[in-house]
Amino acid sequence: MEAAATEEKKIIVCGYPKSGNTWASRLIAETLNCPVKGFFGAENQREIAKEGKNRQSEFALYKAHQRHRVLKEMQPYHSVIYIVRDVRDVTVSGAHYFNKAKHDAWRDERGLPHLDKFEAMTQTVIKGGVYGHCRRPWGQHVRGYLDNGAFYIRYEDLLARPEEVLTRIHDHVGIPADADRMQQAIQNQSFDVAKARYEEKGEARKANFLRKGASGGYADELTADQIERLETAYRPLLERLGYAV
Repeated sequence: MEAAATEEKKIIVCGYPKSGNTWASRLIAETLNCPVKGFFGAENQREIAKEGKNRQSEFALYKAHQRHRVLKEMQPYHSVIYIVRDVRDVTVSGAHYFNKAKHDAWRDERGLPHLDKFEAMTQTVIKGGVYGHCRRPWGQHVRGYLDNGAFYIRYEDLLARPEEVLTRIHDHVGIPADADRMQQAIQNQSFDVAKARYEEKGEARKANFLRKGASGGYADELTADQIERLETAYRPLLERLGYAV
């Protein structure tokens, strides 16, 4: 839905938490030459993805985690880019990122034993849980966008074939691609380069947020049982998205 002519044109990069939203937001905004202004609907909160405030553009990019129905009610905005990531890697990334004390407290209230961080996140993505925007299961979040015809990209493809995916994004948003700017953005936002830049600037929070920037490492950290349960819960959806099961 088009915003009014006098307003900035909002581009929303949305995905289930730990799907690469922050990295994708920075990369996409740099190649589009517009700022990342914050978290959509909570622009004043301390958002780690904020970057490029000096970029002059009629467009502004916002990171989001909202469900499809919720985001739809928050219009107007120019366009939405939904990012999806293999749920098995989402589970590992979430296990390393979220503060498990919140999960432990929830279980204490119910007289339940604590779980290790990987089991806590496995159950979260399958059933929903207490971690921020993970209150709904991963599959419910993803299907909400796919079943409503949303434009989407896979995190793994953006890692492996960034030029191809970014070109699709330019076409979707309606901004002509600049090959030189795109290559510079890909280099600047690579995990090693970005992490070193944040460390040099003393931005420890941003540097620490960039953990690995890889895909397919779940087999080294999840148990066989956890992988089996994730695949049983989401086999049709994983196959629909082109992930090997």
